[in-house]
Amino acid sequence: MAEQMPEIWESSVTLGDIVTKLSAARDAALIGDRSQMDAWIGGAEKFLQAFSSDCRVICAEREGEK
Repeated sequence: MAEQMPEIWESSVTLGDIVTKLSAARDAALIGDRSQMDAWIGGAEKFLQAFSSDCRVICAEREGEK
């Protein structure tokens, strides 16, 4: 298991944020609300992109420490 990252490197987006948006998208789909479903999925995609970007920055900083 990897050592815990110092707070300075923590992501601004959590996996819980992404899961929450995906769950809301599923709930909207279950009631047949396509526009809300698409909006929630779009929000999840933006969060996932931000999370990916944060992880890349963290990785680059860690690589520089080696």
